[in-house]
Amino acid sequence: MPSGPSDAVNFQTDAERFHLLVDAVTDYAIYMLDRDGRIITWNAGAERLKGYTSGEMIGQHFWRFFTREDQQRNLPAQILEVATAHGRHETEGWRVRKDGTTPRLLGSCPEEWCRSCG
Repeated sequence: MPSGPSDAVNFQTDAERFHLLVDAVTDYAIYMLDRDGRIITWNAGAERLKGYTSGEMIGQHFWRFFTREDQQRNLPAQILEVATAHGRHETEGWRVRKDGTTPRLLGSCPEEWCRSCG
């Protein structure tokens, strides 16, 4: 264990430290979307909970997590609109995993993320 600042691992940027922290979280799926709803980051928790690797998901649209009924209701687009207009969005609903199971999950877009992506 490092005993002081000189013994600690040096990272080049705060972004690298943040990425390491988020990727270490395995009990929560944490991923970021661009303005169009395409996935731009994917953590180990997202892989474990949703079943897709980052290679499978980076660049894909988040609509694939929604049931066919929610897609037909245009729910993914509505979520992006609300997040952009109000600076945040929180929802609970059935979401589709890679294996086809549909657990009921809570999704949240904190204000800071919505502003930076929306």
